[in-house]
Amino acid sequence: MNTTSKILWIVCGVLAGVAITLALLLLLNVQESDRTLQDVPVVNQVKSASFETTDRPELADVSAKKLVPEEEPERVASEPVTPVALPREEPEPSQEFLAAAARVKEEVANFAKIEIESELPKFDRSPVDLLADLAQTGEEKETASALTLQYEEAKKNLIGRQEDYIDEQLRLVNDRLTAAVDCGTAEHESLARNCEELTKNLDSLPNSTDPGREAEVRALTDRVQGLSQRIERSRAVYDAVREYDARFRDTVVGSGILKEIATAYPESEYAADFAAVAASCDVMESLEKWNAFVTNYGAQLARFSVDSATAKAVLDFYHGNAHLLKFLPEWKTLSERSEALTVAMRRKPVQERILPLIRHGGARDFWLYRPDAKHWYYLLAEPKPGENRWLADLYGGEQTIVLPHDAVAGIKRDPQPAFFRQLAERVEALPDTLQVDDIGTWYTEWSNVVESVRQNTELDPIVRMLYLKDICTALSQSDLQYQKRLASWLRVLNTKPFNGHVNWYAADKEETSRLRENAKGLLAFLEKDPLHVVRTTRELDETVKSIAARYVCIGWLDRTFGGRWFVRGSDEPGFLPDGELFVLATSDKGEPRLVKIGDCARGEIAVTLASDALRAGSRVYCRQ
Repeated sequence: MNTTSKILWIVCGVLAGVAITLALLLLLNVQESDRTLQDVPVVNQVKSASFETTDRPELADVSAKKLVPEEEPERVASEPVTPVALPREEPEPSQEFLAAAARVKEEVANFAKIEIESELPKFDRSPVDLLADLAQTGEEKETASALTLQYEEAKKNLIGRQEDYIDEQLRLVNDRLTAAVDCGTAEHESLARNCEELTKNLDSLPNSTDPGREAEVRALTDRVQGLSQRIERSRAVYDAVREYDARFRDTVVGSGILKEIATAYPESEYAADFAAVAASCDVMESLEKWNAFVTNYGAQLARFSVDSATAKAVLDFYHGNAHLLKFLPEWKTLSERSEALTVAMRRKPVQERILPLIRHGGARDFWLYRPDAKHWYYLLAEPKPGENRWLADLYGGEQTIVLPHDAVAGIKRDPQPAFFRQLAERVEALPDTLQVDDIGTWYTEWSNVVESVRQNTELDPIVRMLYLKDICTALSQSDLQYQKRLASWLRVLNTKPFNGHVNWYAADKEETSRLRENAKGLLAFLEKDPLHVVRTTRELDETVKSIAARYVCIGWLDRTFGGRWFVRGSDEPGFLPDGELFVLATSDKGEPRLVKIGDCARGEIAVTLASDALRAGSRVYCRQ
């Protein structure tokens, strides 16, 4: 071997050693894959891998020296190093695998582009399955697993978005339907158009993967279609009902329209109710009579006292309509007043009856001779010793009495005529019209008249009895309150013989003396001041229960397509009054009755009663 050959050989060996060293350095950070090299030092591995096959020991020494640091010769020999496995290279993914992966990625991307308002395409899983079949290496399997997960998540998300879309559309349709059916049959054309739109909306919905949701779609579709069919069947009825809208306030005409509709369309939803409402026409007419009655007499009946003519008119109406209107709450109040009205109707003017009697008592002056408590002589002239004339009976009969000289000096003028003349002046100031115009004053003044007679002990007891009886009788026959309050007095005052003609002038008769004593005793039994009234007319009027309520027809009762009761025909601007709302109904005994269904306030109607006992077509009355 010449020198040139030797040099080339050495250079090749050096280059081979350097290459091996670099490869080893690169493998220091790789996981150990070959456990057979675990206990071999790095230097020995290098020697074994690089120089065992060479027949040039000098190159091996050089290489070994280059691999071991000179300053730490013992560390190489004594400390072990981390074993390094030789790399096991995997082949690159095949073109077929890459193409399958790209197709799966494309499918995932397409899911995001699909419109959820349309039917979802049939999901083709073959690309995912193909990708799994083509995956051979670990890297390919990892890729296939990740893409499969993406595919399933994208598919699940797409289905979820479409289900949410279907739910939202069902909610919107249901809300629209709920709002649409909250109208009366007068708007049936508009509702029919709404149903057509809703049907189209439901038909355009994609099929759901959830059986329950599909059932909900079918149920809602059936509901809309059923409503459409109901409208289609009843168009003629609904059109006919519009005529009632225009005439329902006319009781007779409106009832006739209801009867015609019920007869012409016996299978309609209105037939039974309209027929029943039309049958109560007479009650509705009576209610109109009540309104007219209240208009004519409501103001008078708000007063504590009414005149005879009003009392008679009220009683005539009361007795003529009780069989139809006794269901009204005001009828009970009217019944409670019927007794007082009866007394008022039969009233005889008190002043007209009593004033002549009182004037008669003061028409003639007397001198009163009272030899003892039992005998009262009414002398016709100023007394003198000797014979004196005295009034002996009620018809003007006279007799004479001889008075001794000493008796004449004690005889005084009779105070009774003066009292009656003063009393007449008071009664003249009490016209009978005062009983209606100012009942409080009328009560007070007449009570004072009665008390002034009762308390005046200067009056002949028989005269007191007779005048009290006449005055109290007149008052009792004129007013119910006096009738009740003077009942106990009149039982005393009408004791025989004071209930007939009594001649109190017959001073010479023992019977007259006994009557005078009896009268004095009976007067003591009269209760003190049972008549005094301290309330004014205004206060008395405030005690009266009002019967002046009118029932104004503002509309008629109908049901929306959704089944809610509402008042129809009440849309006249400014017409609606405030008050409680009622309809006429029939009790279990077949008698009419009022049923409160709600209220009206500030032009807004609120129907609060929801009952199957109500009838469509019923007139709605506002109580004012």
